[in-house]
Amino acid sequence: MRRLRLIGLAAFTSALPAFAVRAQAPASDSTGFRAGQWGTEFTLGSNLGNPTGVGALRFHSVRRALLLDVLGRVSWQSGEALLTENQTFGRLRLGTRWYRPVTRQILQSLTLGVLMSRDQRTQEQRYVVSGDSVKTRSTIAGGGLFAELGANWMVTSHLSLGAAWHTDVTHTRITQRTEGGGPMLLPPNVRSTQWSASLGQLVLRAGVYF
Repeated sequence: MRRLRLIGLAAFTSALPAFAVRAQAPASDSTGFRAGQWGTEFTLGSNLGNPTGVGALRFHSVRRALLLDVLGRVSWQSGEALLTENQTFGRLRLGTRWYRPVTRQILQSLTLGVLMSRDQRTQEQRYVVSGDSVKTRSTIAGGGLFAELGANWMVTSHLSLGAAWHTDVTHTRITQRTEGGGPMLLPPNVRSTQWSASLGQLVLRAGVYF
């Protein structure tokens, strides 16, 4: 009887490494998602070019989802009641995201799509001696293409935490108008267009899936 127990224990112990390997290896299409599923994604940015926002995901398969999100930032500042400046930035993105399982809890993602953005800035400078004020309004609006490479840790089947590297190429139209000033010499109004590229920005995000 004791010999049988030893043989059984040895067989169980030898099977543990193979079981552990199978548990760590991702199964085919083991993203945990399903076609028709919805998700909400919250993005935390660190600056104006990398704003904070919220979006929606609609899964068409276990590995592919449609993404629509809105990101933005509003800021206001005043210096000694002589200079005030406010800024409003918004970005709308529409794209397709593909997921690839790395392990059972880690998913790699690639997102490609189009974006539109608008940056509105107003600055007013007041002069105590003359009593004059100069107000400058600047608008930068445009659109382009973006790509994003990310990774997600599936905390549960309904919650994920992750990060992504965002890059884009955009064409923008810049308009600047200056008003006021009294007898002061004002800079001319400006209208121009330009192409710009972002080499990469890191964003943090959390996802909730239903």
